[in-house]
Amino acid sequence: MRVDLSDGWVRRRCYHLPMSIQPNFGSAARKHFKDAELLRGHSRIANSDHLSGLAAECALKQLVQSVFNGSMNDSGLMVNPETNKGMRSHADKAWDEVILLAQSRNSSLAIPVTNPFFDWHVSGRYGGEDSVGEDVEKRHFEGAREAIKALENAQLDWMF
Repeated sequence: MRVDLSDGWVRRRCYHLPMSIQPNFGSAARKHFKDAELLRGHSRIANSDHLSGLAAECALKQLVQSVFNGSMNDSGLMVNPETNKGMRSHADKAWDEVILLAQSRNSSLAIPVTNPFFDWHVSGRYGGEDSVGEDVEKRHFEGAREAIKALENAQLDWMF
């Protein structure tokens, strides 16, 4: 359901996107990852962790869109081309969804099968500064790096 309002915003259920913003998942992935890296360098571990999850989610959705011909539905969700359902997931679930998609299509997508975000949740943004340990943040940060690396390799392989 899409409702255009006079203030220039499109309201989609609980998801708000200004009409002028077109998702660019690859660019957003790199943006979030660079910021995670900067925050990490300043010992801002919880925020680095959160942005690492968002970076991975964006990279994974770009992979679905570009490698597996996923598309956006009217609700602003990336559609999994195998299930024809919107991906209502963040890094914690999207990772496994992309692995299953790659396996079902016998894809040579270079991404680790083990989900480094199994314990990450988007609600982590509500946690305090000590809500994430350095070992967990490191695993999530490296997972985001792997997702972006898979995206970059796919861009070279498939020329998108």
